[in-house]
Amino acid sequence: MLWPLVTALVSLLAIVGGYVYWQYRTAAPPALGEMPSYRMAGKSGLPLTDVPEAQRAEAEARLRNFASTIQPGYKVANERFLAAGEPFIWDAVCKHIGSHLAPSGYVVIGGKTAVAQQITYILYRHDGGLRRRFNDDMILAAVLNPRVATSAGGEVTLYGYFRLTRN
Repeated sequence: MLWPLVTALVSLLAIVGGYVYWQYRTAAPPALGEMPSYRMAGKSGLPLTDVPEAQRAEAEARLRNFASTIQPGYKVANERFLAAGEPFIWDAVCKHIGSHLAPSGYVVIGGKTAVAQQITYILYRHDGGLRRRFNDDMILAAVLNPRVATSAGGEVTLYGYFRLTRN
Protein backbone atom coordinates (compact mmCIF):
# COMPACT_ATOMS: atom_id res chain seq x y z
CA MET A 1 0.00 0.00 0.00
CA LEU A 2 2.97 2.31 0.53
CA TRP A 3 4.49 1.49 -2.86
CA PRO A 4 1.93 3.42 -5.01
CA LEU A 5 2.41 6.49 -2.82
CA VAL A 6 6.21 6.34 -3.18
CA THR A 7 5.89 5.86 -6.94
CA ALA A 8 3.55 8.86 -7.23
CA LEU A 9 5.88 11.00 -5.10
CA VAL A 10 8.96 10.05 -7.16
CA SER A 11 7.04 10.76 -10.38
CA LEU A 12 5.93 14.15 -9.08
CA LEU A 13 9.49 15.04 -8.04
CA ALA A 14 10.80 13.98 -11.46
CA ILE A 15 8.23 16.15 -13.25
CA VAL A 16 8.89 19.19 -11.03
CA GLY A 17 12.65 18.67 -11.31
CA GLY A 18 12.41 18.40 -15.09
CA TYR A 19 10.36 21.60 -15.26
CA VAL A 20 12.82 23.53 -13.07
CA TYR A 21 15.76 22.24 -15.11
CA TRP A 22 14.03 23.23 -18.39
CA GLN A 23 13.33 26.73 -17.04
CA TYR A 24 16.98 27.04 -15.98
CA ARG A 25 18.32 25.87 -19.36
CA THR A 26 16.06 28.19 -21.36
CA ALA A 27 16.86 31.19 -19.14
CA ALA A 28 20.37 31.56 -20.57
CA PRO A 29 20.78 34.90 -22.35
CA PRO A 30 21.11 34.74 -26.12
CA ALA A 31 24.51 35.34 -27.65
CA LEU A 32 24.27 38.71 -29.37
CA GLY A 33 26.35 37.36 -32.23
CA GLU A 34 23.53 34.93 -32.96
CA MET A 35 20.90 37.65 -33.00
CA PRO A 36 19.59 38.16 -36.53
CA SER A 37 20.89 40.99 -38.64
CA TYR A 38 18.42 42.90 -40.77
CA ARG A 39 17.75 41.46 -44.22
CA MET A 40 15.14 42.79 -46.57
CA ALA A 41 14.34 41.68 -50.09
CA GLY A 42 17.40 39.44 -50.25
CA LYS A 43 19.78 42.22 -49.20
CA SER A 44 22.03 41.50 -46.26
CA GLY A 45 23.41 43.96 -43.73
CA LEU A 46 26.27 46.22 -44.67
CA PRO A 47 29.71 46.08 -43.06
CA LEU A 48 30.30 48.73 -40.42
CA THR A 49 33.60 49.52 -42.12
CA ASP A 50 31.58 51.31 -44.84
CA VAL A 51 30.87 54.05 -42.29
CA PRO A 52 33.74 56.49 -41.66
CA GLU A 53 35.41 55.81 -38.30
CA ALA A 54 34.50 59.15 -36.69
CA GLN A 55 30.80 58.87 -37.58
CA ARG A 56 30.66 55.21 -36.58
CA ALA A 57 32.32 55.89 -33.22
CA GLU A 58 29.91 58.77 -32.51
CA ALA A 59 26.85 56.68 -33.45
CA GLU A 60 28.05 53.72 -31.36
CA ALA A 61 28.71 56.00 -28.38
CA ARG A 62 25.22 57.50 -28.64
CA LEU A 63 23.60 54.07 -28.78
CA ARG A 64 25.81 52.77 -25.94
CA ASN A 65 25.05 55.77 -23.72
CA PHE A 66 21.34 55.34 -24.38
CA ALA A 67 21.52 51.63 -23.54
CA SER A 68 23.30 52.32 -20.27
CA THR A 69 20.56 54.70 -19.09
CA ILE A 70 17.39 53.06 -20.43
CA GLN A 71 16.74 50.93 -17.33
CA PRO A 72 17.77 52.17 -13.86
CA GLY A 73 19.87 49.62 -11.99
CA TYR A 74 21.11 47.96 -15.19
CA LYS A 75 24.37 48.24 -17.13
CA VAL A 76 25.49 47.15 -20.59
CA ALA A 77 27.10 43.71 -20.43
CA ASN A 78 27.41 42.95 -24.17
CA GLU A 79 26.81 44.90 -27.35
CA ARG A 80 26.72 44.35 -31.08
CA PHE A 81 26.50 47.08 -33.69
CA LEU A 82 25.16 46.60 -37.22
CA ALA A 83 24.49 48.65 -40.35
CA ALA A 84 21.71 48.27 -42.90
CA GLY A 85 20.97 49.93 -46.21
CA GLU A 86 17.65 50.78 -47.80
CA PRO A 87 14.93 49.90 -47.20
CA PHE A 88 15.14 49.70 -43.39
CA ILE A 89 11.83 48.89 -41.68
CA TRP A 90 12.07 48.99 -37.89
CA ASP A 91 8.83 47.02 -37.36
CA ALA A 92 10.24 44.16 -39.45
CA VAL A 93 13.40 44.17 -37.34
CA CYS A 94 11.35 44.05 -34.12
CA LYS A 95 9.24 41.17 -35.39
CA HIS A 96 12.31 39.24 -36.48
CA ILE A 97 14.08 39.77 -33.15
CA GLY A 98 10.94 38.88 -31.23
CA SER A 99 10.59 35.59 -33.07
CA HIS A 100 14.24 34.85 -32.29
CA LEU A 101 13.84 35.59 -28.56
CA ALA A 102 10.36 34.09 -27.99
CA PRO A 103 11.48 30.44 -27.70
CA SER A 104 13.67 31.48 -24.75
CA GLY A 105 10.70 33.13 -23.04
CA TYR A 106 11.51 36.77 -23.80
CA VAL A 107 8.61 39.20 -24.22
CA VAL A 108 8.43 42.89 -25.07
CA ILE A 109 8.29 45.09 -21.97
CA GLY A 110 8.67 48.46 -23.65
CA GLY A 111 9.63 50.37 -26.70
CA LYS A 112 9.16 53.72 -28.35
CA THR A 113 11.07 56.59 -29.86
CA ALA A 114 13.21 58.66 -27.54
CA VAL A 115 12.85 61.90 -29.46
CA ALA A 116 15.58 63.84 -27.64
CA GLN A 117 18.17 61.13 -28.37
CA GLN A 118 16.81 60.37 -31.87
CA ILE A 119 16.73 56.66 -31.01
CA THR A 120 13.94 54.15 -31.46
CA TYR A 121 14.12 51.07 -29.24
CA ILE A 122 12.44 47.92 -28.05
CA LEU A 123 13.20 46.19 -24.75
CA TYR A 124 12.78 42.48 -23.99
CA ARG A 125 12.81 40.55 -20.70
CA HIS A 126 11.93 37.03 -19.61
CA ASP A 127 8.21 36.51 -19.23
CA GLY A 128 8.53 35.89 -15.49
CA GLY A 129 8.42 32.90 -13.23
CA LEU A 130 11.50 30.80 -12.77
CA ARG A 131 13.26 32.04 -15.89
CA ARG A 132 13.43 35.55 -14.52
CA ARG A 133 14.73 34.23 -11.18
CA PHE A 134 17.54 32.45 -13.02
CA ASN A 135 18.28 35.33 -15.42
CA ASP A 136 17.00 38.86 -14.98
CA ASP A 137 18.89 40.23 -17.99
CA MET A 138 17.20 42.37 -20.62
CA ILE A 139 17.79 42.57 -24.35
CA LEU A 140 17.63 46.00 -25.98
CA ALA A 141 17.46 46.65 -29.70
CA ALA A 142 17.99 50.29 -30.64
CA VAL A 143 18.28 52.17 -33.93
CA LEU A 144 19.73 55.61 -34.52
CA ASN A 145 17.09 57.53 -36.45
CA PRO A 146 19.20 59.90 -38.55
CA ARG A 147 20.88 57.87 -41.25
CA VAL A 148 24.68 58.01 -41.43
CA ALA A 149 26.67 58.75 -44.58
CA THR A 150 29.05 56.09 -45.86
CA SER A 151 32.48 56.60 -47.36
CA ALA A 152 31.01 55.63 -50.75
CA GLY A 153 28.51 58.49 -50.61
CA GLY A 154 25.43 56.47 -49.65
CA GLU A 155 23.56 56.34 -46.37
CA VAL A 156 23.06 53.54 -43.88
CA THR A 157 21.04 52.97 -40.73
CA LEU A 158 23.07 52.04 -37.65
CA TYR A 159 21.51 49.92 -34.95
CA GLY A 160 22.61 47.71 -32.11
CA TYR A 161 21.73 44.91 -29.73
CA PHE A 162 22.58 45.17 -26.06
CA ARG A 163 22.38 42.73 -23.17
CA LEU A 164 21.68 44.60 -19.95
CA THR A 165 22.49 43.09 -16.54
CA ARG A 166 21.84 44.31 -13.03
CA ASN A 167 24.51 46.56 -11.52
